[in-house]
Amino acid sequence: MPVHTLIGVGYDSNIFVVTGDEPIIVDAGTGMHTRKVLDKISTMAPGLAPKTIVLTHRHIDHVGGASEMAAKFGAKIDIHEADAHSVETGDLRSTAASTFGCALKPMAVNHLHDGDIISTGDHELKVLHTPGHTIGSMCLFEKESGILISGDTVFANGVGRWDLPTGNRSDIERSVKMLLSMKPKHLFPGHGEVVYDSASEAIKESLTMLGEF
Repeated sequence: MPVHTLIGVGYDSNIFVVTGDEPIIVDAGTGMHTRKVLDKISTMAPGLAPKTIVLTHRHIDHVGGASEMAAKFGAKIDIHEADAHSVETGDLRSTAASTFGCALKPMAVNHLHDGDIISTGDHELKVLHTPGHTIGSMCLFEKESGILISGDTVFANGVGRWDLPTGNRSDIERSVKMLLSMKPKHLFPGHGEVVYDSASEAIKESLTMLGEF
């Protein structure tokens, strides 16, 4: 499954473009660099016309650029139902926009649920609800390739923080253990480096840092 990576600039999350007959974009950065991101996408994947922007959770560094991207492509925005209200109302506190000194306009979103399938036309990604970083954090998993797009639930060298609104350490431990049980091969996290071929080993190491493995 082809996944193109745009490493986050500044406070931006990583942004992933999953190509296919119905391509999707996963996460959208803070919105501070959206024009540059769009230029990179047009160079990387000329003629790309995604119809869906999937947000892994509510935080501004992942959702801030979504409205502009959606307007550019005529795309809908998807997010887990438990995090939807924060972006629908433009809540500055629960999205951490106030922490970053950013504005966030309310945006219309579609609600995702655990077990939903997002199709690119060529591949199917399963929505995995992984609370802990936020109550509505989620990951996308493509079983055939072993690709895990993990948002801020787990990184190459750690897990997401749990001290922001709706975060919970016990939840994130359970979520990361569940992800490990899926036996992913490739890890595409919300920040930092992508891990090829050894995603499960990286997740085990992250659990070790929590004292849970």
